[in-house]
Amino acid sequence: MKSMINFKTIIITLLYFSISLLHLHAYDPIDRFNLNCGTTGNSTDGQRTWTGDINSKLLSSSQNNPTTISVPKTTQNPSSNKIPYSTARLSHSIFNYSLPVSKGPKFLRLFFYPTTYTNGFNRYDASFTVISNGFTLLKDFNASLNADVEGVVTILKEYVINVGDDQRLDLSFIPSSGNSNNYGFVNGIEVLSMPDYLYYTPPDDPGFSLVGSTVIPAYTIPSNVALETDYRIKAGVQDNSPNIQDIGMLRNWNINDTTYLKSPTARDFVPADITGTMNITVTPDYIAPKDLFKSSRDLGASATLNRLLNLTWEFPVDSGFTYFIRLHFCELDPNITSAGDRVFIVYLQGNVAEELADVMKWTQNQKGLAVQRNYAVLIPKSESNSNKKVNLKIEMHPLDGRGSKFSDPFLNGLEIFKISDVGFKNLAGPNPARSRNIAGTTKIILKMHTTTIIEIIVIYILYIKY
Repeated sequence: MKSMINFKTIIITLLYFSISLLHLHAYDPIDRFNLNCGTTGNSTDGQRTWTGDINSKLLSSSQNNPTTISVPKTTQNPSSNKIPYSTARLSHSIFNYSLPVSKGPKFLRLFFYPTTYTNGFNRYDASFTVISNGFTLLKDFNASLNADVEGVVTILKEYVINVGDDQRLDLSFIPSSGNSNNYGFVNGIEVLSMPDYLYYTPPDDPGFSLVGSTVIPAYTIPSNVALETDYRIKAGVQDNSPNIQDIGMLRNWNINDTTYLKSPTARDFVPADITGTMNITVTPDYIAPKDLFKSSRDLGASATLNRLLNLTWEFPVDSGFTYFIRLHFCELDPNITSAGDRVFIVYLQGNVAEELADVMKWTQNQKGLAVQRNYAVLIPKSESNSNKKVNLKIEMHPLDGRGSKFSDPFLNGLEIFKISDVGFKNLAGPNPARSRNIAGTTKIILKMHTTTIIEIIVIYILYIKY
């Protein structure tokens, strides 16, 4: 009898670990390329195994104008002193990569370290266009200017491109015209296959709302467009929180949303699973890592104050494009037990995107079940903002006086993608001005000051009253 119990224990333990391993490797990319440009052999950075592109059949260039391999001329910044930023492929003329891949959507990630390289490649002469499978990803991209304005050392660009039957994933780097010193370069290239409908709309899906439009009843993401990842963010994380482990597709989740947060009273960190005993279910499990849902951002503890305010984020984006926004939710608050307990309104660019956002209703009262809501919004171009970043605004407000028990909207995470225009197959935005100039910045600052003053007054009144 005792041996039988031990045998059952062993079987259950093995099943548990098997399920755990299955979860960790829930999506295994069919195609995986990691090119460490300007070097040879294999190397690893702990997450990826990189292969050098020297003498690679994947690379081609003009015989009269061959590419150059180079290393940074000056001492590297510590944050860039790692693979794939320690070497580069550079050229004053066009060079191409062509990767044999299977049919379907792919992540394409380009890694850049804008610096001065040996062999006469000045940091400020890097200006080039990047085209992949007919889509213009970057146009006259000034790498050093973009890095300086954003205050970063390295640049990572991520795209989603669908590859058709009998196609390869092609990539061209074309130096800008007008200056013979201009050159194109790249430090690293990553291509990963992905589930067919992770971001593209399935054929039987009716689509989602194009917020602010009364003409288009439903919006879809067809496979003949390309996407650029502008933001992928985990909300409500403390500065010392560990990075999210995104198994399989290696998506990079920014663990600090405070840069974009415009609600001074919002709580900095709210553990979504307060008791530490909740089970989180993500279906399908490659939609987002479970760690995304272990914290959230909310408006605050005061229901009275919350009814006067919005939970607001603002994200600088290029104008003239439609954006795909995915919001991630998972209700874990022990005080929320059924549909109707926490209901709020979601706004995009000042228009109602979700009039009755109720996570428990969406999940049919399944606590701990992650859910996603998709929206699209057009950021129009005008003479005043054609060369400036414009703020894409996401706001949430408690449902007032209509039965919701808790006046506290929340969010676990979000993703924002730029959608290529269908006619010109373009994703490229303009280079920034030397001094960062975001349309509406002055207005935002004034609003913040006014909001803060109002909040201080309200808090003081409440303090006196209670």
